[in-house]
Amino acid sequence: MIRALGIGRSASELRASWYGYLALGILLIATGVAAILLPEHSNFATSTILGAVLAIAGGATVIHAITIRGTRGYYWELLKGAAEAAGGILIYLSPMKGAAAMTLAVAIVLLAQGVGQIGCGIKIKPQGGWLVLALAGVFSLLIGFSLITRFPFERIDEPGPMAGLALGVAGIAYIVMAIARRNLTPETAA
Repeated sequence: MIRALGIGRSASELRASWYGYLALGILLIATGVAAILLPEHSNFATSTILGAVLAIAGGATVIHAITIRGTRGYYWELLKGAAEAAGGILIYLSPMKGAAAMTLAVAIVLLAQGVGQIGCGIKIKPQGGWLVLALAGVFSLLIGFSLITRFPFERIDEPGPMAGLALGVAGIAYIVMAIARRNLTPETAA
């Protein structure tokens, strides 16, 4: 059996898991679009919806991490998903008064997401799609830092679309990784 990525899984086993990456990518894009399209509501609704979107995306990432246990990047994926889910739950349960507090909470979640994506991308480096995932992490970091440096804003709806963009880019990264896994051969896995 060829040990793909040096972690004991064959190319056919890794290739068979491509649909999980695709499903996660589609879900992240869908939640990103939802976050972009729903910021026109009041602060309370925006933070509640954004919290729910982040919690769903984080939960899906944790579930995905559990399905890839034992592979490179497992712990980074789990950490990133847990940070997204925890941040989303905190935002959902305590819709903070004022856009400033919500903006800082979103920035912290995006910073954690970015670190997790970069770490996971570096950890799975031999695998196709690792660079796109790492770049999605850089994008999340940039958005998080942008939210902090432009704080406080004049507009209250900026954190939602910015978080939505980060989720959408992460979704694209996972779709690229799904395609790379689907096309994996014993020669490219070695």
